[in-house]
Amino acid sequence: GETPEDVIPLSVRLDKDKRGLLISGPNAGGKTVAMKTMGVSMAMAMSGVFPLGTCVTNLRRLYAAIGDHQSIDSTLSTFSSQIIRLRDILSYCDQDALVLIDEICAGTDPAEGGALAAGILDSLIERGASFVVTTHQSSLKQYALSRPTITNASLPFDEERLQPTFNFLFGVPGNSYAFDLARNVGLPDVVLNRAKDYVGDRHGELEESIVAIQRFKLE
Repeated sequence: GETPEDVIPLSVRLDKDKRGLLISGPNAGGKTVAMKTMGVSMAMAMSGVFPLGTCVTNLRRLYAAIGDHQSIDSTLSTFSSQIIRLRDILSYCDQDALVLIDEICAGTDPAEGGALAAGILDSLIERGASFVVTTHQSSLKQYALSRPTITNASLPFDEERLQPTFNFLFGVPGNSYAFDLARNVGLPDVVLNRAKDYVGDRHGELEESIVAIQRFKLE
């Protein structure tokens, strides 16, 4: 069985100056687990139950857009079902609320989805809410760098073993490692090489920069 030494702690701080966390990183890297850990701890604290560790908060409401709520009966796609949920959250949230959004505005054109997500996060900031959001979109990582109230965060990946580390890293966005993970499950190299040609040099440079910043931060 696991020993206490196997437990990797997660410490998060949000205040009036830093009210949003944008978490990025690879699939199966721990983004959603980290966000749900924060949400469950907050829900316990709000209910008068002491969570593991320490939880100090003045927040009083918790809103979540997590999971795929598509429905053929209701003519809802993955994207539209999340947008409806976000519409309702924006109607009710205020400075007493913590909002949790998993894979914000995924499931549509990445450029339009990224722009919509930025508009939604701007509105959450305007309404005074605190939020934790996960994403794979590079445009949002860059957007967060331009907003003083939002902090990029990531869960670094062990590039050699292609396994998550579950260490939470503040201030640095994360890479998705889509090509590495695809290679690891057996996608042919010829397909991956063609894909890299389509991505172009600029995206590769961005990923290399993120890796360098993560290493520097960890050191």
